[in-house]
Amino acid sequence: NRKLPVPASREELDKSLSQLPGVVLHLTADRGVKLDAERRVEGWEDRSSGRHHASQSLSSCRPDFVADAGDGRPALRFDGQRQFLHLEGQVLTSQQFSLFAVVTDRGPPGHRELFSNWNGAAGNSGTSLFLGMTGADSVRLSDDFSGVGKVMRRSEPFLLAGFNGSTGLSIQQNGTDLAARSQALSPRNLKTDYVIGQQGNIDGEYWHGDIAELVVYDRELKETERQAVTQYLAEKYRLPRQVQQPPRTAHQLALTSLCHVLMNTNEFVYLD
Repeated sequence: NRKLPVPASREELDKSLSQLPGVVLHLTADRGVKLDAERRVEGWEDRSSGRHHASQSLSSCRPDFVADAGDGRPALRFDGQRQFLHLEGQVLTSQQFSLFAVVTDRGPPGHRELFSNWNGAAGNSGTSLFLGMTGADSVRLSDDFSGVGKVMRRSEPFLLAGFNGSTGLSIQQNGTDLAARSQALSPRNLKTDYVIGQQGNIDGEYWHGDIAELVVYDRELKETERQAVTQYLAEKYRLPRQVQQPPRTAHQLALTSLCHVLMNTNEFVYLD
């Protein structure tokens, strides 16, 4: 008899993202969102063990919650006018990291940030860490790798990812490299406060668009792990896939299953 694992529920699959080693932040708009009376986002629960929950105490600065931002999926909608969220605690501690964000971008040409710890008063105006857009459709992964690549169809949901490691860095859209270099970022000051939707504490460079999911790992993921996370998020949000599927080796299938199937030894389907 051949044993086939029972497919996991969507909640279990989301949970598997938060269980991949090194995850320090996992925000998804279909869970853990606290709304005020005007259906603006007051809080957003971090599903990872990092517990870096997002919140906004000022009602005028809260993003809107959209139940169907496309294909029936919810998202937080930022209008580019002082809407942002604070994150609890120091999110990143390692100079090597992996960032994934499912977003839309409707902002005019200029700087606009998704995730940032910029703080000029604390001395990291030139050494902060952030992921965002600049110009009409270019990306920047801090000021040390800025104005690179060209995002296609940015008003439609897409997966923006940034990776920094010992052998270099890269930025991807929907799994396709937009820009890369062999040298890692110059050292970043990671200790200042983190926010979503603006450039640190600058009171500017606000995000104008949707954020449906944000996943941050405090390490550089292996290529097979990147592919697994990318494939899962692409399927969840029905994003266009622009990359070739990874070779169907047993090792890669096992890694991909981290985000597709959770094995339960007490639940099997038996086929004769």
